[in-house]
Amino acid sequence: MFDGKPIEGVKFDRLFKDGESFEWEGYKFTVDWMPGQTEFALAVRGVIDGKTVVFTGDNIFGDPEDVRHTGHEAVVAHNSSILEEGYILGAEYLSRVKPDLLMGGHSYVMDKPAAFIERYRRWAYDMRDAFKGLIAEDDYRYGYDPFWVRVEPYRVKIKPGETKPLTVHVRNFRPRPQEHSIAFGAVGLTVEPPALVGTVAPVSKASYKVDLHAAEDAAAGVHIVGLDVTLDGRPYGEWFDFIVDVER
Repeated sequence: MFDGKPIEGVKFDRLFKDGESFEWEGYKFTVDWMPGQTEFALAVRGVIDGKTVVFTGDNIFGDPEDVRHTGHEAVVAHNSSILEEGYILGAEYLSRVKPDLLMGGHSYVMDKPAAFIERYRRWAYDMRDAFKGLIAEDDYRYGYDPFWVRVEPYRVKIKPGETKPLTVHVRNFRPRPQEHSIAFGAVGLTVEPPALVGTVAPVSKASYKVDLHAAEDAAAGVHIVGLDVTLDGRPYGEWFDFIVDVER
């Protein structure tokens, strides 16, 4: 909320690409993609008083002098944080940069962090291996990542009688083609086509356009539309969904 009104969007004055630099108050800083806590996290690095400083946001916390600290507080899969594409990638980034000082979110200042970063890096790989051992899939990411099937936009506003376009994204982690069947279902709402049947190439993503239609008598309010997924002949059920606000 801003000024008592919902925020529908944010206007950006400037957008930065990964590795792009800018100058501020006589200092040069570089914006780097550093995923971990979330897929879209970043780091800002620069040289201050002769020291390489990296501002890491919420990606790493702790006391570098305490060997019990690994820099991690939690893993939140719903933040789109696959280990290989998140904490592992971020840890390898810090290992390459070799900062003298880390400035974390919530006022964390971490001095002389070399050994701390190495603990952070080892923890990321260990956590990946732990999930591999825990999840009964040939690729652990099918049981870890809640977005290997997802709808964009996730939340849709629609009026009775209207039709809105959606995109369904399907990911294949495996090194072989993957067949899928995805059915939609919700009272008063229909999706065309009502089912997606297709094949995704090895280690890739595919996107499909569909149309969401609200019937004239669709009930006003919030509806959850489930996606009933079958993958390579194995039914997963409604692991995925999207939200529809029917407005009157």
